[in-house]
Amino acid sequence: CIYGKDYTYVRMGSVDLDLGSEWYTYVEGAQFKFLYADYDIANPFHNDIGMIHLYDNAVLSANVQPIALPLATDTNLAGLQSVVTGFTSDGSDPRMVLRHIGFPVMSDAWCQIQHAHRMQPNMICTDTLGVFSPCFIDSGSPLHMTISGARRIVGGEKKGQKI
Repeated sequence: CIYGKDYTYVRMGSVDLDLGSEWYTYVEGAQFKFLYADYDIANPFHNDIGMIHLYDNAVLSANVQPIALPLATDTNLAGLQSVVTGFTSDGSDPRMVLRHIGFPVMSDAWCQIQHAHRMQPNMICTDTLGVFSPCFIDSGSPLHMTISGARRIVGGEKKGQKI
């Protein structure tokens, strides 16, 4: 969360938050922080996205790779497979580790039937297929997918359910 923060740090490449010996890149400070112009702290489920511009370039590795933002034409995503990635623990392992799971993106009509009280035009809806989110504790985890051969981040997980 970058809303209201004067200080920012970024931890890149980590897969286990509880493993002290794990290699990762830690960057302190940021040149700029951008919140989406329509973000409203009183209604945090809508337009909740921001970007951080680092002072230095990220060091790329097997665990740190660039990802593209969606194009304005990337609007009909229903039927495509998405992946949500985030840190959480599960019942058998209390460590906070990076997990991911794939979900199909559903049509707006399906989402209005299933989640009419929560859905807004700026949201992407997935069917969890009876599986809970890997990101229960890590709300805001990236939702990404391959569109026309390019890996793109298309949103953030907002309402994960506990595993």
